[in-house]
Amino acid sequence: MKPHKWIHYGDNRSSDYKIASSKGIKSKWIEHTYTPVELDVYRESEYSLMPYELATLAGISRAARIKNGNSPKTTLAADYLASAYIPYVIHVLRDAAKRKITKLVFLSRDAYILKIICDDVIRNGNTKNIETSFLFVSRKSLLLPFLVGEGAETFLRYHRGSLLGESWKDLIDELEVSLEDLKSNRESFNFTTIRSKQQEEFFLRVLFKTPLYSIWQTKAKLKLDNTIGYLRQEHVLTGDGVAFVDVGWVGTTRMMINCLRRKFGNSSAALFYYFNIFYNPIDPTYGEYDCYNKSLYPDSTIINIVEDYFSLCPYPSTIGYLYNDMQNKYSPIYENKKFGNKDFLDVNILVCKSMVSMICEIGFSSYALYEWMNRSIKSLQSFRHKVDYSPLLEIHMKNQPLVKRLSFAELFKILVGREVSAIYVASLDITIGIYLRKRLMKIRRIIIKSGITNILREINWKLFKK
Repeated sequence: MKPHKWIHYGDNRSSDYKIASSKGIKSKWIEHTYTPVELDVYRESEYSLMPYELATLAGISRAARIKNGNSPKTTLAADYLASAYIPYVIHVLRDAAKRKITKLVFLSRDAYILKIICDDVIRNGNTKNIETSFLFVSRKSLLLPFLVGEGAETFLRYHRGSLLGESWKDLIDELEVSLEDLKSNRESFNFTTIRSKQQEEFFLRVLFKTPLYSIWQTKAKLKLDNTIGYLRQEHVLTGDGVAFVDVGWVGTTRMMINCLRRKFGNSSAALFYYFNIFYNPIDPTYGEYDCYNKSLYPDSTIINIVEDYFSLCPYPSTIGYLYNDMQNKYSPIYENKKFGNKDFLDVNILVCKSMVSMICEIGFSSYALYEWMNRSIKSLQSFRHKVDYSPLLEIHMKNQPLVKRLSFAELFKILVGREVSAIYVASLDITIGIYLRKRLMKIRRIIIKSGITNILREINWKLFKK
């Protein structure tokens, strides 16, 4: 056979691809190298108490990535999402079995892919005694029903004891009080953001000690019946074998659901599982909680990535409930927002399913799984590796993009201490690369430390009128 008539496949870039091509042979390079994150896990396995398990998990990540196309989207899913969420779900199932929990309820929207992973682990691991369900709730759908008949103290507890730093417009929106309601009751605020205890007390007096209280309480009572009806329908208002699964961060949903369980279901507080929590969450008075990732404090980078990338969900946020006479059931009412990241979500699910089947077949210790999660999340938070973040350009948050290609003006803004996207470090990597980003960030730290940021911001405004 002539050389030009065959195709040579090989995994060595030099001998199998370059040399073969130079001899006139059609060649294709089969890339099976480790990503920087996988290589980090593999190398660190030498110092682990479970070295073989950790090294094998790095290999499973690589196998799933290559099997599912080895694209930038697949790489992000394998390096970060799957290595964080699969260990978390396995931990939840193992802990739930010890506690004799029979039903795990995954909370919309953030826990959507967690339930998919959990169902797959149950199928592959032959765990038959735990039922799973998906509950459509949000802080918005629960807050007013939770506040029926309650005073300012409860509202303060919902906000962890303080309204300082909050916008009064955002707060009245939570209570579904309109600007027209304020105007018709001749109430107003001479500040934009609550900056002092006096302003906090004044705001609470207006919303809880004037006729405005009866206005929003009427709306709350109308919502309460449908909310309780939906929770009863989903069998989460009563029962001791129920636990809830969420991502994090503060525990307000735990407080509201458990208060409604006690008040309308005569049930004890249910356990909540969290991937991560803030340093000062709602206390266990409102229900015990189990936090998986105890070694890492979630900063804005982790929160934005977990909520807007890890937790992609085809359903919009739930804003309430409605009884459907035709179907004889309660249904969630969704925020008017279209889902535009189906391809992204499909890739995430495929990668997770590929890994779950291999992990369940081999079996891994809880220690090794935790180490795997911990190393990948620390890598994500530190941005120390060269990673292709370009797929995240497709994901948009409510107020700003997750990442973006930066203009010169935006680069200058970052230099003087401002942020122009949710994950501005990844935006820098996409725009100027990791090498220049590291140097720019050094200059940024020097500028911020020197105290000349206000002067440079004034220059920025005059130059770019922004």
